[in-house]
Amino acid sequence: MADVDHACVRGDVERLHGALDEAQAASALPDVPAARDALHDLVVRIRLEG
Repeated sequence: MADVDHACVRGDVERLHGALDEAQAASALPDVPAARDALHDLVVRIRLEG
């Protein structure tokens, strides 16, 4: 990894973080899942049955 251009990688990471931030801001998805408890119950039930 000695030949890695760290400045280029850092720039790519910053650019990608910016793209993710924009996508999150434009998303209609809620910040917190509305059915978290129901999903948890489903996962527990399936694990106990298996």
